Amino acid sequence: FHFIKARVAKDFPLIVGTGSNSTEKTIAASVAAEKMGADGVLVVVPYYNKPPQRGLFEHFKQVASSINIPTILYNVPSRTITALELDTIKKLSAHPSIVGIKEASGNIDFAKAIRQQCGETFLLLSGDDGTYDDFKKAGGDGVISVSSHIIPEEMLQVKASENLELINMLFCEANPMPVKMALYLMGIIR
Repeated sequence: FHFIKARVAKDFPLIVGTGSNSTEKTIAASVAAEKMGADGVLVVVPYYNKPPQRGLFEHFKQVASSINIPTILYNVPSRTITALELDTIKKLSAHPSIVGIKEASGNIDFAKAIRQQCGETFLLLSGDDGTYDDFKKAGGDGVISVSSHIIPEEMLQVKASENLELINMLFCEANPMPVKMALYLMGIIR
């Protein structure tokens, strides 16, 4: 965090991933992120435990209530086994500190439903580079992207579909292995 903060403009927002499968640890990490100066936290659906929707609601509510910076939900069922359901997302969107979601299921109809149920002010971010074009058309506000580590300008300027070959290569193995190798080959990381 401090390495990046020292290299970006002062008004550049930095969001820290603080989620874990423990509410207590997620709260502690979120409080620490706020103390460091993070502009928000990204909190993943608790993995491995397979909590029910009422447990997910309580988890996110407790985390968001423990800090004074925005919380972004992170729904990535391919990695966490459990997924946030639409009704739970809608209830969580009413919390004053929960400002949006990184929706990484790749299900465009689900993204449309989130937009309809949670309104225009709820930040709807894609977490799936390959479906980002359709996600934008479905009402998405942006993307938290793997590919943008390699081609940041291209992800801003052109359609993701024009970079689909590279995007597919970056997911030939489990993320983050391919993107880290690409950054290494580019001389950006050791």
